Amino acid sequence: MKISELARRSGFVANGALSLPGVPPEYFMARRLGAAGASGEVSYHPAFAQGSGPRVSSPAGSSPPP
Repeated sequence: MKISELARRSGFVANGALSLPGVPPEYFMARRLGAAGASGEVSYHPAFAQGSGPRVSSPAGSSPPP
């Protein structure tokens, strides 16, 4: 099963009233949590910055993984 199928089964839909800069509308899905619908441009906290990979810290005196 594809992720998009699972998302739709869980109530997520592509909503043209919401947008995430740099993401095509058909790939940005949301789920309504109340009676009123949301609209506007979505932004995430900087901790969830796009393109930032996992940060691995190594104990003092050891080498980081390759």
